[in-house]
Amino acid sequence: MVKNIYVAYGPDGTILAASGSKHPSIPGRTEGVVVDEFEVPSKFHSKDMHEYIPHVVVDVRARKLREK
Repeated sequence: MVKNIYVAYGPDGTILAASGSKHPSIPGRTEGVVVDEFEVPSKFHSKDMHEYIPHVVVDVRARKLREK
C-alpha cells in the first residue's frame, strides 16, 4: 500500500513545504511555487517527513531535468 504526500517547491527545486494535505502551508511568497504529489509507503508518517524530503529533492530535480 502507498499513500500520497504533497511537496511545494520553488522554481529552483528547493523544498518549501511538505504535507499530507493537497495544500501545504507555504511561508512567505508563493511566486513560482509548484506543488507536486509523491507516493510514499503506507507505513510512512508525517513525523518521518524529514527523512523522505532528501529523496523528494532528488526526484524533483531529476523530473525537472527530464521535462526540459
